[in-house]
Amino acid sequence: MPEITETAHGRANSVANRLGEDDRSIHDWYRFVLSFPPHLVREYFQRFGLGAGQTILDPFCGTGTTVVEAKRRGLTAIGVEANALAHFASSVKTDWSIDPDELLASARGIAAATLSICFAPGWRRRPGNRCAKKS
Repeated sequence: MPEITETAHGRANSVANRLGEDDRSIHDWYRFVLSFPPHLVREYFQRFGLGAGQTILDPFCGTGTTVVEAKRRGLTAIGVEANALAHFASSVKTDWSIDPDELLASARGIAAATLSICFAPGWRRRPGNRCAKKS
């Protein structure tokens, strides 16, 4: 098995740890200080020859980088996390059963509720359509 101690492709850690554009939508909405970049996980999957039919256990999964990358490749993954906030982030990142129509309906409901507050007595609209309480 090849050594896995060198930085990715000989790059400095500050460069190697940056998120790529393709990873931002799922991995960049909540940054966890102790996380590592998804391309590192993919590199380890490749180096260890992980493929279909194998299961990955991440006993300290943090915000779920390994679990997400396994799911993206069709691998079975089990993540365990004791930190409640990290567990929540991991759960959200790995729940891909969201119905787009329900999400849009919820967003519209939030927008409608916000607008009703903005036009309620005692509130005024400010430039940029921001709401503020009248003083």
